[in-house]
Amino acid sequence: MRYPSLLWSTYRPYITASVLALIVLSLLVAHDTRRAYLNRTGDDLAARAAAYSLLLDQQPAADYQHLTALLAAASTTRYTLIDADGKVLADSAHVPGSLDSHVTRPEIVGALAGEPTRALRTSLSDKQLTLYVALPHHRGVVRAAVAVQTVAQSLAPNLRRLLVAILVASLLGAIAAYGALHGLTRSLGQMRADARRLEAGELDVRLASPPAAELADLAGAINAMASQLGDRLASIQRASGQFEAVLESMAEGVVAIDRDSVVTIINPAATELFATEEAQSLGRSVHEVVRNREIQRFVELVLSSQEPLEAEIMWFVGGERVLLTRGSLLRDHDGNELGALIVFHDMTQLRRLENVRREFVANVSHELRTPIASIIGAAETLLSGALDDPHDARRFVEVIARHSDRLERIIVDLLSLSRLDSVGETTGLDLVQGRLHDVANAAVEQVRPRAEARAVRLELDCATELKGRINAPLLEQALVNLLDNAVTYSQPGQTVRLTVEADPTTDDVVLQVTDTGCGIPAEHLPRIFERFYRVDKARSRAAGGTGLGLAIAKHIANVHGGSIDVTSRLGRGSVFTIHLPTDPNGDPAPNGS
Repeated sequence: MRYPSLLWSTYRPYITASVLALIVLSLLVAHDTRRAYLNRTGDDLAARAAAYSLLLDQQPAADYQHLTALLAAASTTRYTLIDADGKVLADSAHVPGSLDSHVTRPEIVGALAGEPTRALRTSLSDKQLTLYVALPHHRGVVRAAVAVQTVAQSLAPNLRRLLVAILVASLLGAIAAYGALHGLTRSLGQMRADARRLEAGELDVRLASPPAAELADLAGAINAMASQLGDRLASIQRASGQFEAVLESMAEGVVAIDRDSVVTIINPAATELFATEEAQSLGRSVHEVVRNREIQRFVELVLSSQEPLEAEIMWFVGGERVLLTRGSLLRDHDGNELGALIVFHDMTQLRRLENVRREFVANVSHELRTPIASIIGAAETLLSGALDDPHDARRFVEVIARHSDRLERIIVDLLSLSRLDSVGETTGLDLVQGRLHDVANAAVEQVRPRAEARAVRLELDCATELKGRINAPLLEQALVNLLDNAVTYSQPGQTVRLTVEADPTTDDVVLQVTDTGCGIPAEHLPRIFERFYRVDKARSRAAGGTGLGLAIAKHIANVHGGSIDVTSRLGRGSVFTIHLPTDPNGDPAPNGS
């Protein structure tokens, strides 16, 4: 709906009222002026009638008409002499004999009664509105009269001047009022423009103080409100920024919904978890965003429950995941329910680590149980009498020694893993520039006696000038573990090769241990580096392995900032590869000496 401007809606009634007031005033002035003029004319006619009466008394009756005519010739006044019977004896406007009796005329009736009388009526003889003044006379009545038209003609110039003065004053008043209203509306227009800027968010705008006290108070109130709004908005923006920063930094997925299960807030962790986008999720039902019936039922339970709820839910998008889901109602300050907040914590890694821990504890217990049981059995046998038989005593002591050695190797490997874990969790490993050929050769020579005992050939391919930033003892231990593992699973006459070279594409150092042994089934490859994991448990234990060698090698590669992987074909052999960056901190190290 379009509304008229303040100037027009205010000025139009003013002009209307002014015009009406001007009309009423003009009518009143004209009426009062006409009445005053008629009163004054009546007084003048009374004076003239009195003079006419005196003049008549000084003249014989025969000269009445002549005198009456002479008096009327000098003015616009009509003079008449009427006797007591109403007969016109003399008249300045008509021949007396042509006029009928005037005994019924109002002014004549009053004068005959002895009172000076005035009457404003239409003349029966002249047919004009006429003012009459009649006075008693010894011959009857003398009368003076003047036509009102003549009065109006005399009054017209004065009325015109008065009306022009009123009109000019009214026009000046209208102009002054327009100027005042225009100034007021201009101030209001500026206030409106500034208020719209405030509405648009420019809260630093302040309204100028108008000249009117009421508008100045209004501008002051709006300015105070804008200042308060600015402070509150800044506070809200700070709180909103902090809230958004918290949501974005949370590893847990957070989803807020209203009472109709429509998503109102979703953080990046939740969008990543549910493979969606924030823009696609907001304003949509949680049933559309999260395609999981268990989560949907959980949301329904939270909305219908007055207590916080918690549940573990399986999520199968992007792999199997375990989600610890917590939900509670959202309420406003008055306790009204606004919706619910659902938090999703991915427990998959924790559950996997718990499983690994349980498996590790079980494996450690299993690995230690066998040698301990053998040692206890041998000791009890010796104590029960075998100690007196030198042959049996030696055999059982050898059993104790062999299993004690196995226990020691298991404990040493566990301590090594513990130390490597500590290095990875703290500041990292101290690395120095060293020759890789020396480390590789030391590892080969350490494994060579065992390889020769199994008739397995060892070969080394490494440039003598190749260098890298390494921890030589740890890297040597990793290579020894890989070489020993390769020798263990190789047949007599086969070859185990250690190759060390620089990768021309990445500048990394690549260390490969290749064997042509029995190989590893494909289903075991993803777990080959787990602690105590064995492909062939019986053969591994018979060979004296602890089940920790590959796990130690993986940790050593990791603390060097590198990685380890394996490729294998069943019956064709395996290739274990360690990738070491030339500089884990990002500065390439030279390969030359």
